[in-house]
Amino acid sequence: MKFFSKVIASVAVTTIASLTLFESSAQAFTLTTYQNSLSTLRILPYGDSNTRGYKNPSGYRNDLQKLFKDRGFKVDFVGEKQWCDVSDQSFGNTKKNNSCDKADPKFLDLDHEGIGGIRINEMLGETPEKGRENFVISGSVNNVFDKIKNDSPLIVLLMAGTNDIIGQKQKAKDVIEELGKLVDEISEQNTDAIFVSTIQPFGSEHPLVDESKEYNKSITESLKNKINKSNQDKVFVVDHELLEKDAKNNTNVHSNSNGYTQMANKWFESILYNAERISIVDNEISAGTNNSAGALSINGNLDVVVNSRLSVQIGGTSQGKEYDFIDVGQKATFSGSNLDISLLNGFIPKKNDVFEIVSAKFLKFLEKPRLFNNLDPISQTINFDIGNKKQGQFKVFVDDNTIKLSNFKKTTPEPGMILGLMAIAGMGLSLKRKSTRV
Repeated sequence: MKFFSKVIASVAVTTIASLTLFESSAQAFTLTTYQNSLSTLRILPYGDSNTRGYKNPSGYRNDLQKLFKDRGFKVDFVGEKQWCDVSDQSFGNTKKNNSCDKADPKFLDLDHEGIGGIRINEMLGETPEKGRENFVISGSVNNVFDKIKNDSPLIVLLMAGTNDIIGQKQKAKDVIEELGKLVDEISEQNTDAIFVSTIQPFGSEHPLVDESKEYNKSITESLKNKINKSNQDKVFVVDHELLEKDAKNNTNVHSNSNGYTQMANKWFESILYNAERISIVDNEISAGTNNSAGALSINGNLDVVVNSRLSVQIGGTSQGKEYDFIDVGQKATFSGSNLDISLLNGFIPKKNDVFEIVSAKFLKFLEKPRLFNNLDPISQTINFDIGNKKQGQFKVFVDDNTIKLSNFKKTTPEPGMILGLMAIAGMGLSLKRKSTRV
């Protein structure tokens, strides 16, 4: 199982650096594969019906949860809502443990705080306008203080503003002001990070399509200026960059299944990029997918320790495209781990080819001279299967910032030599047996 994926299904993804419009210099949360009760990262999906899911009981949440689970990360979605009935499109969103006993087992974590129809002013706890009193009485609307207090998330995934534009006919410039207030309120609670996303673009047939585009532009370009400077270090903007033809539902304001999958992918990669530390324990990390090389960017620190594996696929000489590459913004630490190498599509490296597979601001090995468990500590070489009962060998070069592979050669003897060695071994065994009988 590959640990990180740059692509989900056939969805093309831009580089991770483009996912977060402004980054923090003081990230505080950690993603780890270490399996104990203290390692769980609590995440609150907070927003409207595109967080809850429209004609899809999980929205983006199940795809996102699966990305974490498949890669060994221990996360827990929190929230006071669970929505299991795909036919229920009412404002009366299901409360926890109310009607989810027969939920489809493919739903990995039902908890969330996606409230169909909610507006930002209602998320802030303001008195709703006339006609929406029942919406409030139903318990569907609670202010942001209650959400954080009840659920204690370390990360909040926030998507809001659609209903302000549609229901209140607000201009984008006014909605972005309210969004800034909401982000400030969340930032001042006991949370480590708030990821704020753009909304599903309205369909071209919708009369407010231009307003939705302007709002998304405001989120990516000016939200930072709408929040207090003291909160900016923990706020990250995620541009889902959803395309109308690929993602919209026939309501013109909701995503379809493909759109939700795209959302999950962008949420996931932005969280990985902005974590203070990625800790791989007894698991595997790879920049690419199975049989497809890729690039992975981590803005914080990376630890690959305790029976873990750094897996590298090589199918050519183009970094991040034809062979796997991991770029670490801070320190990359390796201890008690293996280096696994595989060649793709019949590619055979040349002796002078150089493959820079890891780059970091600081690179540290805790068990020198043995850089990896399966590396020869004297020659610093590693042997690996290249198919057709043959083996290849790379020499591993390490400095303060990079891990590189070069000096490739095939190491398996030619068939004639193998037969000769087998014959010699057979003669030796025969002589040994004869001497034993004496």
